[in-house]
Amino acid sequence: LLEAFGVPPEAVRDHAAWIDAETRARETLGEVFDAHTRMLGELFGRYEAVTAAISKLRRRPGAACDEVEAHLDELFAPGFLRRPAVWSGDYRRYLRALELRARRMADNPARDAEKAKPLGDFPERVALLARETPELADRPALYGFWELYEEAAVNCFAPEVPTSVRGALKKLVPAWEALRI
Repeated sequence: LLEAFGVPPEAVRDHAAWIDAETRARETLGEVFDAHTRMLGELFGRYEAVTAAISKLRRRPGAACDEVEAHLDELFAPGFLRRPAVWSGDYRRYLRALELRARRMADNPARDAEKAKPLGDFPERVALLARETPELADRPALYGFWELYEEAAVNCFAPEVPTSVRGALKKLVPAWEALRI
């Protein structure tokens, strides 16, 4: 509804502005709803693709499918729809990279382990962060770190998928230290 208004809610400060926002919302609400449901359908389609790849991984000895599964669970944790990355389109990239990782891991688990080395223990840190902070989107500093980690993971496992942050991997350590956890 707020998106259909076309203006930030704080910009509606008088009756005329309210009428304009209300009229715009009535005219565009259906289009906004359709766009969002298409996008969510795509996200859940990617979810299914990753779970299918995980099923194949389970039959493969030496594959770190638990890590991929934990990452998928974290991306779809309760309340994930409140994360800005879902609505900005970044989630599509995160899921595409995770899907590519799962598929490639099935073919070459050792190669995946090599690609994971630069991330060190950050996957475990991020998993702990997500478990301990279910409403991640409500904590800007933690959420910013989480997004930075996702960009670094995209870069490590699916470099062909564009990232929105250059050099994310190099920024992880200073960003973690800045959190002072």
